[in-house]
Amino acid sequence: MTKKLVSVSLGPRRLDYEFEAKLWGETFQIRRVGTDGNTSLARRLVREHDGQVDCIALGGMAISFRVGERTWRHKDTWKIASAARTTPVVGGRALKRIVDRWAIREIANKQPDLFADRSVLFLSGIANWDLVSVMGEHTDSMVFGDPVLHYGMPAILRDVDGLNRYARVAMPFLTRRPYVSFFPRGKAAEGIQTRELTTYFQRADVIVGDLRLLIHHAPRDLSHKVIVTDSIGPDTLPFFRERDVETLCTTTPQVFGEHRADLQILHAACIAHLDKDPRTIDEQDYLELLRQLKARPRLIHPRGEVRKRHKFAYLYYPPGRRDLFRDPRLRWLRTMPEGVQSVAERALAKLPVRPRGHVRGIMSPTGEEAEGWILELPETARSIQRRGQAHAANRLREATRMASKLGAEVMGVGAFAQSMSDATSGVAARVNLPITSGCSYLVSTDMWAAKQAILAMGLIEQDEHGRAMGTAMVIGAGTAVGGVAAELLALVFHRLVIIDREPDRLLALADRIGGHSPHCTVEVATRVGTHLADADLIVAGLAPGWVGTLDLGAGVKPGAVVVDCARPSEFEEADAEQRPDVLIIRSGEIELPGPADLGVNLGPPPKVAFASLAEVVVLALEGRNECFTLGDDIDLGKVKEMYKLGLRNGMQLTSMRGPFGPINETEIKLVRERVEAKRRTDDLPPPLEK
Repeated sequence: MTKKLVSVSLGPRRLDYEFEAKLWGETFQIRRVGTDGNTSLARRLVREHDGQVDCIALGGMAISFRVGERTWRHKDTWKIASAARTTPVVGGRALKRIVDRWAIREIANKQPDLFADRSVLFLSGIANWDLVSVMGEHTDSMVFGDPVLHYGMPAILRDVDGLNRYARVAMPFLTRRPYVSFFPRGKAAEGIQTRELTTYFQRADVIVGDLRLLIHHAPRDLSHKVIVTDSIGPDTLPFFRERDVETLCTTTPQVFGEHRADLQILHAACIAHLDKDPRTIDEQDYLELLRQLKARPRLIHPRGEVRKRHKFAYLYYPPGRRDLFRDPRLRWLRTMPEGVQSVAERALAKLPVRPRGHVRGIMSPTGEEAEGWILELPETARSIQRRGQAHAANRLREATRMASKLGAEVMGVGAFAQSMSDATSGVAARVNLPITSGCSYLVSTDMWAAKQAILAMGLIEQDEHGRAMGTAMVIGAGTAVGGVAAELLALVFHRLVIIDREPDRLLALADRIGGHSPHCTVEVATRVGTHLADADLIVAGLAPGWVGTLDLGAGVKPGAVVVDCARPSEFEEADAEQRPDVLIIRSGEIELPGPADLGVNLGPPPKVAFASLAEVVVLALEGRNECFTLGDDIDLGKVKEMYKLGLRNGMQLTSMRGPFGPINETEIKLVRERVEAKRRTDDLPPPLEK
């Protein structure tokens, strides 16, 4: 015997359909009747079909809403459902409670990292409470757009407690208003709501909402997003493909073949098949019917199968106060008096580590992809250095906990404070997440930038092999980092002066340099002395004990390039202003491969990263989840390896950074002009005495 089902929907009549389906060995004749939002017509249709069909489903409307322990009936839909006296009327809510929870858990079992510690936007938490409760098992980062949808308010609910409070206040009013109050109506309302939701669409990794809400409000760009919705048909799949959606998850089982029927119709089929009072049906009955249908949620990749992306995290902390106030919300502090800035800096330093940017679009020429998170510690490098290594270690452990929650496989650390780099050794031994301090790529990039700066200045000649016919000086060459910097510079300079207070530490270094760079003349010294006047390139700040020993105003010749490797920096803007005829470099910067987007402005141009960030990106692309560099424990082999891995993955030195920010051609030209002017002045005879 054929069972008859009818779905009375508030949706448009143009979507009406009628078909037959076979479930559990029974034949069902299924028909949908739309009402174009006319609740009076919907009530009349329910009354007309009462006693004529085996079950009536209500489409595009819910009879009741449950949030937490509270349930609210909607006045309009309750009246529509009450129009039937003998035939059961269902809205799908009882089955939705089971299917939603089951679907998310099933998907998470297949892909554990799909929801884990992701940021999730629910277009309506009230309409998807069961999804909210089960999604909370995988992430704590959930926001809800109910106030935007219901009232067009520029406000978002940021946690489950906020959703509960909102529901207690709003639902008594919303359930007495027309049902369309739950969803957008009219172009003006849709425009306001879409505009307010766009920002949260962009910030979220996962977006949850009914299909019609998503189609109403989705922006043009949904790249790398995971969409969770009720069901998808062939007609709507192109919509998400055009918006570059990565993964679609549907919770409604596809049991009607090529026909896309909503969950309330499956609910009606369950009621008709069981042929019992709906109030006596429990969850076990529904689960058994779903098991018999072999129903499963669907994972759809509109752009084709998703390639696994390696995941990383990077702990950023501002090098200086100006960088601390880079955030648009804090930029006004840049013009405030010193006292106000100091108070603000101390207050911000007490805030916890937080995710600041989601890095996307990193694509290596090898075909590997990576994504990551910029974690921000709102404390300047000088503050961290002043408070010592124990404080840095505590903050670093805080960051590793957050990085692990976000699913990172390896974490890099900003190399702006020596105490933070030093803390990586102790912390790495006590946490499960691999950490790298970034110093291997940092030294490589700094020396790379130094050579580029010398060439850009154009004040010294090169031999036929491209080596500089000048003198480089490394102050503090007895340290591991200083020794590696000296070995790198010996490859590209004809004369090298290495300085350390303990000359015996330099003898072995001089021998190594002689072995691989016989063209380079190496001189050993225990103090800067007269060598300073000959140096075309000076590398300072590599050894903490030597910080402050170099006086730019005494002995540094015009046209010299000074590489400031101290962390925090040794030379500030005032020092650069004191010697406008000297080029000061703080670091080189790396352009990341692919259409990379850091998701936040850290100072460098788009796609450009600090070397310490580039190191963890290289490790992620290589799938090397290891503590590659801890503290300053580096050697030439590691530095060369990281350099080669960087080239293999499309990393390119793109810019140099000085005390005032990125160094451009104009700044180099001005320094060179000042040098030439000073040389002309020095060649003039002294003025005659009167």
